[in-house]
Amino acid sequence: MKFILRQYWAGIKTRKSFLALIVIPPVLYLLIAAYLPSSYLITQDVEIDPEAPIAVAASPVDVKSVKETARQYEGFFRNVFAALELDELIASSEPNENLRVRSLLALVGHHMSMEIPETGRVRIRYLGKDKETGQLLVTYYTERLVQKASEGQARVLRQTTQTPQPGVAVTAEPVIHEVQITPQKEIWNDSRLSPLISVGILSLMAILCLIGILEMSDPSFKSERQLAQYLNCPFLGSLPDLSNLAAALDRRRD
Repeated sequence: MKFILRQYWAGIKTRKSFLALIVIPPVLYLLIAAYLPSSYLITQDVEIDPEAPIAVAASPVDVKSVKETARQYEGFFRNVFAALELDELIASSEPNENLRVRSLLALVGHHMSMEIPETGRVRIRYLGKDKETGQLLVTYYTERLVQKASEGQARVLRQTTQTPQPGVAVTAEPVIHEVQITPQKEIWNDSRLSPLISVGILSLMAILCLIGILEMSDPSFKSERQLAQYLNCPFLGSLPDLSNLAAALDRRRD
């Protein structure tokens, strides 16, 4: 066993140039990771008056303006009824319905947002790694916004015959624009550190295995005893390699 380890160590020193190949897989991983999208920004705009009424899901009569809904968008997205509808659209492996709903609410709360980029327009945004799920969420909540705007106008029309609400006006029908998908690329982020270390370790193991295979398959003699056994002659002794000593003496003379 000791001889095999010494032979392996000698093979590593002989083929030490192979160790430079260890950095190739990690570098390739970083280049590929920087080229491929790390996440997707998916948006869809709706042309709608910022003062248009939006039906409040938790109340059968209350409304909020679009501007207020966009400012406090968490309540619009993290709605249990919306999560129940989404549960029918997104396949889930969780057997428990309550767990599925909580999972969807956490997903939506983490990745979805709403903003008003310009007057007369509202934007539903998704930022995450799952492109297909992001498209589904953006489309669903855009349609939900338009639906709630329609319900809000209907509530306003019913209430104006009884108790007028100042500042809330009935507006034109919203116009939905196409979904926009923008891949997000990053040269580096902290989530790549663990895979990078794993790739480096696998690369090191692969190079060491390659050196071991090359060394074991090398038919040359590795020791004096192997030579003596092959020639069937007794081993009397050997002359050491004096090249290092000669080089040291030459340097000293200089």
